[in-house]
Amino acid sequence: VLPRGPLPTGQRVLTRDQRLTATLTAAASGDRDGALEHAASLVEAHPLDADAHFLHGLVALEAGDPAKARDALRQALCADPAFSIAAFTLGRAYDALGDGAAARRAYLQALRNLDPNDRRHESLLQQVDLADIAAACRARLDEG
Repeated sequence: VLPRGPLPTGQRVLTRDQRLTATLTAAASGDRDGALEHAASLVEAHPLDADAHFLHGLVALEAGDPAKARDALRQALCADPAFSIAAFTLGRAYDALGDGAAARRAYLQALRNLDPNDRRHESLLQQVDLADIAAACRARLDEG
């Protein structure tokens, strides 16, 4: 969380994209605490940003906190109901929480909203293949 009031000399406020990058970098390097801290500051600075909530949820899920992930991912979907990767990740959080019915709803939402031409979240999802997400949703739905 960033301090309130004037910044100490030499410190600068990070932009949204710098915060996104810092969160992704910390997560990729295995620094879960740092990633969670960056994600929380991103959400605090940009409370209506779907990408911020998605990253917070993704990092929380990877850190083993599916309840926090669920809450963050639901916020991402409130900000952008068509954010299919957020819906898929929400399904994973519900699976981790043992709520199969909610997971199924989330996977169905992800499938309904998968759009290969949607570029709104491209900077976050450069490593994601939407066909893989669709296949994973279908596999999870077939299990239930």
